[in-house]
Amino acid sequence: MAVKVNGSNVILYKIDTSTIPATETPFACSTNCTFTSQTELIENASSTDAWFTLPKDNLSSWSMSCDGIVTLDGFSYDEIALAQKNRTLFLTRFQINNGVDGYRYISGYCFIGGFSISGNYKEIGTYSVNLTGTGKYYTE
Repeated sequence: MAVKVNGSNVILYKIDTSTIPATETPFACSTNCTFTSQTELIENASSTDAWFTLPKDNLSSWSMSCDGIVTLDGFSYDEIALAQKNRTLFLTRFQINNGVDGYRYISGYCFIGGFSISGNYKEIGTYSVNLTGTGKYYTE
């Protein structure tokens, strides 16, 4: 019987580089998250391969999209907007419980690429945020 993999949460960390070593303080987590990684492929063709494409790898990128509940302390909608405008660098960790090996993490540094806030009458406000990775992501 196959074992299901559970995505637990995503935690964002503020990075304070004024201290040595830099401190990482958790301040927000999400209720839903998607991690995406891709490598751009450049198409090449050769007459020796009957003009079929021979893709060559190029640049790689990664991103996360997260959803959460808007709060007024910890990381409010105003702080999300300021972090995007100020190009604030964050550390993110996506925690996965894969059962066999216990908890594993996908982590890396990122910027807020975009966000949206939703609030229906008499309901809890929610947000969606897109995180764009900078540099490599790591698995641990």
